[in-house]
Amino acid sequence: MSSVPISLDEALDLTRTGDVWVFRGRKMADRAIQVTTNSPVNHVGMSVVIEDLPPLMWHAELGQSLPDVWTGTRHRGVQLHDLRDAVLVWAQRYGQRAWFRQLHAEVTPAMETKTREVMELLEITHLAGRNTLELSSGEARRILIARALVHDPRALVLDEPSNSLDLHATHELRETLRKLARNGITILMVTHFLPDIIPEMRRVVLIREGRVYRDGAKEEVLTPSNLSALFGIEVEVLERGGYYHVL
Repeated sequence: MSSVPISLDEALDLTRTGDVWVFRGRKMADRAIQVTTNSPVNHVGMSVVIEDLPPLMWHAELGQSLPDVWTGTRHRGVQLHDLRDAVLVWAQRYGQRAWFRQLHAEVTPAMETKTREVMELLEITHLAGRNTLELSSGEARRILIARALVHDPRALVLDEPSNSLDLHATHELRETLRKLARNGITILMVTHFLPDIIPEMRRVVLIREGRVYRDGAKEEVLTPSNLSALFGIEVEVLERGGYYHVL
């Protein structure tokens, strides 16, 4: 579980309604629960933050360690607890560490800057503010690529990237991938459509019946004999402008 240590005060200040809090212990009893339930954690709760009330945690508890904020009584089952008190009880009484996952993390100026840079690179700044449900398939495809690029990946893995796109959107997608390749990002692609293989790609692997059939330089692999054997029909191969086409 990847995490960045912060104080309880900081966590309570950051948490918002819907954030998930998980607790994990290392005692024998904790390990037994993890094995029995096939879960890496021992307890899960959700934060509830309402106006000027202290942060609360909604969860189900077998014990009666804290008063339920909703009813004012101590009971088993689903209840609301003061979040600070709950974390301290789980830490001090049960020896369990707490993590929380933000439903909506705070957007920092650095994140906004990186987003603008990626949108400018992909030439999609005109889509800023648009509802993603209103985008065309081609626009949505480039937005998905942008979401990956904000994390500065060294490689992108794409599965049938031009599927369902019209001719114009397909052309724009390929030009986007060419730009990324020229910027040093490795493109690993699975496709049945030869023109998806952009000129910047140098290595091609042909898979036949679940096994590697050919692997090597593009011009040595994408030959009529190899592709005819791969697809089980006689084909001709045309190369134009760095793109390969089957006739």
